Amino acid sequence: MNIELVENPDTDVVGWESQFGEREGQFFVDSEGPVLFRSPLDTRIWGVGENLSLFHSAALAWNAYAASVPGQPESTQLAAIATLRDSLKTLGLLTTPRVLLGSVA
Repeated sequence: MNIELVENPDTDVVGWESQFGEREGQFFVDSEGPVLFRSPLDTRIWGVGENLSLFHSAALAWNAYAASVPGQPESTQLAAIATLRDSLKTLGLLTTPRVLLGSVA
């Protein structure tokens, strides 16, 4: 899975979940500022970021991770996981209790 970021969005949609080249889930900005995620396979809406800037940074970290692991040996994959974890910690996503990490609907 990759996250396609929408540069200069003209709607509330700021990104797409991409699976095997197909757009699936949708990332959008709530009227109060948080970035949320909705999947066509789930009726719930998930909080994924406190604001657009944080979401963009996290999405870039995720995409770098996702690009680095296919076909790699386990040791390389584990190193990529550590890098992703460090990136998300630096952004405050794994340490800040205010971050939305669950369903909001």
